[in-house]
Amino acid sequence: MHDAGITISNSDLKRLLACANADAALLYLYLAAGNDPAQAQTALRMSQSRVDLAAASLRQMGLTQDEPKHLAPAEAPSYTEQDVTREYRTNPEFPSMVGEAQRRLGRLLSTEEIKILLSVYRYLGLPPEVISILINYCIQRSRARGQTRMPSIRSIEKEAYRWADLGIDTMEEAAVYMQSQLQLQANVGKIQSLLGIEGRRLTAGEEKLIAAWLSWGFGEREIRLAYEKTCMNTGGLKWPYLNSILKSWHEQGLTTLGFSGHSYVPQEGFGIAPETLPSYIAEIRRLQRAYAGRLEVLCGIELDTDAPPTDLSPFDYVIGSCHSVRDASGRAWTVDGAPENLAAAIREGFGGDAMACVAAYYDQLTQFVLALRPTFVGHFDLITKFCEKQPLFDMGSAAYREIACAALDRLLSAGLILEVNTGAMARGWRTTPYPADVLLEHIARKGGQVTLTADAHASDALTFGFEDALERIKNAGFTKVLALTGKGFIEMPLEQA
Repeated sequence: MHDAGITISNSDLKRLLACANADAALLYLYLAAGNDPAQAQTALRMSQSRVDLAAASLRQMGLTQDEPKHLAPAEAPSYTEQDVTREYRTNPEFPSMVGEAQRRLGRLLSTEEIKILLSVYRYLGLPPEVISILINYCIQRSRARGQTRMPSIRSIEKEAYRWADLGIDTMEEAAVYMQSQLQLQANVGKIQSLLGIEGRRLTAGEEKLIAAWLSWGFGEREIRLAYEKTCMNTGGLKWPYLNSILKSWHEQGLTTLGFSGHSYVPQEGFGIAPETLPSYIAEIRRLQRAYAGRLEVLCGIELDTDAPPTDLSPFDYVIGSCHSVRDASGRAWTVDGAPENLAAAIREGFGGDAMACVAAYYDQLTQFVLALRPTFVGHFDLITKFCEKQPLFDMGSAAYREIACAALDRLLSAGLILEVNTGAMARGWRTTPYPADVLLEHIARKGGQVTLTADAHASDALTFGFEDALERIKNAGFTKVLALTGKGFIEMPLEQA
């Protein structure tokens, strides 16, 4: 083993401690020191099953990644008719797989095509159930591109090598990948229509450019704006010019993208159900591998006051938030969703006393996040979401400010970071971000820290309202904002933000 010092980032250390898995921590240190993974069983005196479980735990926490296989067709064995016959005789799984492929493709496969399937099965090591999803994906992709013919076995083989390189070898990974790619194909079609391209298929180069724009986080609105600028300056659709505009925007903009699915809220039936959390985490880890070197992708979760117990160790960051308020009887009333929900809470849950409702909301939020100690506190004054359009209480009153500022003081004294959130602006409920300007000023006076997020529910809102929000942050008295990265928060002077 190497005799060298090891540096562990704070984020990695927190994940290892939260995991409380001694084998995983030991394997992490072993690998971090630059030791050979193949010798881990011997060096650490563990059984292979213990090493495998420890490695799986590290992968789930995003602390290690499998090396891509990068298998090449030229290196594949040359299977013969005798190999095919032997596989049919000795492995009942194989003829069943061939039959399923023929059923999906609507025709009998030739011997040469069956040899290709055998290569995918044996050389690439894809299980039959994954191969079935692979074939279905290729069929669906062809249809989405307007093709009437079934995909060839050669095109399926080419996609199989891509899947093998990406490490897609389980039903769950294959299903998630298929869904995401078909959604990408649908989005490419929308951009094709936006650009006025009709009556023909996109070239491979055109499709690749659009896919890149979408991967940078641009939606229809930004691409339409870039297209209009292109037409005004060049007289029509000029792909290099259009790409240069979007590439410039990308290089000046986002470098980190965080996904923060909402935790499950049982009484609302809302959020990510506990049984689907592993799939959510696995898909974001796949995106991290896919965009490595281009975009830093973080796996987060927004934990609500009513969420069930959740293992937070796999997540890169945690948002603590509150979307409901409990009355004296313990009944939870949502303050989000629609104005009628909050109106019912005030009327029925608090006997018409809006300030009692407000006080209960902030007390519950404060108690929750003080115990949780999240990465940052989400949309602090969510309870005011509808006040601009339907003023259910006076958020400018001294009584309201006293309650809200008292809650802020408790959070700030604990060193918690507050989020400036433009989500309600993007969805048309507010003209200003959370928290309100008067609360932002209070945070600044108390020496608090803020981070800026979009709380985006769609890709075209990833930076919605940021220019206005940054101006408000500056006017409130801040000189910097915090930006979240995979290594934690970094300070950004406002003149650079």
